[in-house]
Amino acid sequence: YAFEKDVQRAVNSWNLPTCKSGCKADGNTERQRIKELLSVLEKDYENLRKKTLTALQNGEINGWHN
Repeated sequence: YAFEKDVQRAVNSWNLPTCKSGCKADGNTERQRIKELLSVLEKDYENLRKKTLTALQNGEINGWHN
């Protein structure tokens, strides 16, 4: 449930080693497309990611587990 910016901040603060993804589709995936869409939407909707995650956790959505 960590935001990518928080993970990156921790990596930088603690000088943790990182490695590049070996996936051939890295950066060209549906996940990346949604990440970019959320970044655009967050400009208009404050705390969108947090509110969406909270809604998923609080809702009774079949297949979603806290």
